[in-house]
Amino acid sequence: MGVADRTYMRGRGPAPIAFGSSWTLRLVVLLVAIFLVTRGAAGWFHWRGEGALLLSRESIEEGRVWTILTAALLHADGMHLLFNGIGLWYFGKLVEETLGSARFVAFFFLAAVVSHVPFLAAEFATAGRTSTIGASGIVMATIVFAALRYPGMPIRLFFLPLVLWQVAALYVALDVFGVVSRGAGVDHWTHLGGAVFGWIVHRFGLVPNFRFPRRVAKAAREPGPYRDGNTRADVDRILDKINEEGIGALTDSEREFLKDNAGRYR
Repeated sequence: MGVADRTYMRGRGPAPIAFGSSWTLRLVVLLVAIFLVTRGAAGWFHWRGEGALLLSRESIEEGRVWTILTAALLHADGMHLLFNGIGLWYFGKLVEETLGSARFVAFFFLAAVVSHVPFLAAEFATAGRTSTIGASGIVMATIVFAALRYPGMPIRLFFLPLVLWQVAALYVALDVFGVVSRGAGVDHWTHLGGAVFGWIVHRFGLVPNFRFPRRVAKAAREPGPYRDGNTRADVDRILDKINEEGIGALTDSEREFLKDNAGRYR
């Protein structure tokens, strides 16, 4: 792969990512696998335990605290999964390339939990009896975070040419309207919780900074930095750092070195 193929070198949206390197794709596959397993268990073995995984006021009162996470990993039907999967795939890649793979996984699961807080607050305040299901809160978190990082990125919504910040603003406005009008059938509170989480991470960076164990031996990326005859290895090392930790983790000297030398390996 040449340097020009890296999305953080082009700055114009996500490029195709292979399964072996994309945690966005792995998480989409996880959602699909959970859907197939739960539906298969219900259809073939008459399993009726899905209700114990859905989030509601009653589930928290009865001690099923795990539902604040598990509800985000389930989906009501195939279309529900399809739309959330598409949204996560497209916008999640932008978040992953910015935060790095490990921090993106933390972002995903934290968004699942935090996005449900407004829903629970509303349910307890009104003594509601509604359950929630789906990864929509996570998807909203990725949309808002991506829109704040790439506001001018062009995108088409139902063939309407927009830029990313306009798409995010439209979705947030629809959810605010849904809350005010008490629209039924959609968990607008969780959507707004996800939007707030995306803004918080963009503004304050509250996602833990850690990395997955590297598969490449250290000797493959050393010696360095910037020794004569070792420019390609240093470029690869810096690009690996961007992939793992996000472009914001680069030092000023690494940014300058990459700017001066990246064009040699297009």
